[in-house]
Amino acid sequence: MIMKFSVRWMIGVLREALRRFADDDHAVYAGHMAFTLLLSFGPFVVCSILLASYVDPEASSRLIGMIASLKDSALIPAPMAELFIGVVEGVAPRAEHLPEKPGQWWLIWVTAGVGLYAGSSAFEAARNGFNEAYDVRDKRHVVYRRMQSHLFALFIATLFVVISFTFVTASIGFQTVQAA
Repeated sequence: MIMKFSVRWMIGVLREALRRFADDDHAVYAGHMAFTLLLSFGPFVVCSILLASYVDPEASSRLIGMIASLKDSALIPAPMAELFIGVVEGVAPRAEHLPEKPGQWWLIWVTAGVGLYAGSSAFEAARNGFNEAYDVRDKRHVVYRRMQSHLFALFIATLFVVISFTFVTASIGFQTVQAA
């Protein structure tokens, strides 16, 4: 059976979707997801900067140089670049201070935990939104649901790290090939 898609049919589907969106308060769930994702971004960036600084002591100075080079381009506005440079300088330990500050590992764990919790809250908001949309009552235990959300957030964070590492490695490889 071949379905004919008419403009009237598409308008009807769109009208029904918007009505259900408004009736089930999905704007609240969407706002909650957006807020918690933005809330998880800051700790994730701080944790990434700290980890990069411990793996490579010169990483923070290279990051500052990269941000400073982008400051005059249209990619990053100058006030935002200054803000990023201030955050990196404030968070990342200097190479000469690394042996003196072994106790900063707690900051990595705290920022990772806060970022993971905020990211998992976005998955909880999505789950609640879908449950509301499909009129489903989730009968699983709250601890199980939270652990599942934490695993989803950890998986997505790991995926971002792997993708970032791949792009950086590919960029360094291309620069090495071009230099040779």
